Amino acid sequence: MSGKTYKVISAYVTLRVADGLGQEVLQGFHQGATVPEGVNQDDLDRHVRKNLVAEEGSREAGLLAVPAGTPKPGEPPNPSTEGQTRSGPAADEGRRTRRSG
Repeated sequence: MSGKTYKVISAYVTLRVADGLGQEVLQGFHQGATVPEGVNQDDLDRHVRKNLVAEEGSREAGLLAVPAGTPKPGEPPNPSTEGQTRSGPAADEGRRTRRSG
């Protein structure tokens, strides 16, 4: 990987990575993940070209390589989900028991 470290800046990518036996396996990485050593160089180059992966320390990586759901700088958290908890009939669905009658 030429000594550089890369971060995933899109929501999810798949890359071919060498496993312990030297075989290439397809692995998925979520936003904010560090791309491991042993990644297929052609895959990495294509993902960098498509702005799915960026070099760590770059402006793109600083802004976009954060876990999904993290608010962007200068934007408020998502008001539709913040502080909500499940309650009511839908929250009890998994806990219903069968009553014999």
